[in-house]
Amino acid sequence: MRTTKKENQPMTLEGVGKVVERTTKSKGKKYKKVWIYIPSQIANDSAFPFQAGEKVKIKINLKRRMLEVSKM
Repeated sequence: MRTTKKENQPMTLEGVGKVVERTTKSKGKKYKKVWIYIPSQIANDSAFPFQAGEKVKIKINLKRRMLEVSKM
C-alpha cells in the first residue's frame, strides 16, 4: 500500500482542486495569470510525480475537457 509522504495514511487518488485567476501589472500592461491548486492530500501522496518549482508540459485535450500535465 502506498502512503502519503508526510503521514502514514493511505494514498489519495483524486480530490477537488481550484482554478484561480489573478491580474498582474508589468511595465504598465496588465496580464492574466491562472493557477490550479492541487489538494495537499494529492501533493503529499508518495506517488505524486512533481516537485515544487519543476517545469512541466501542459496540454489541453478539448474532446475530453481535460488538462494533461507531464514532466519535461
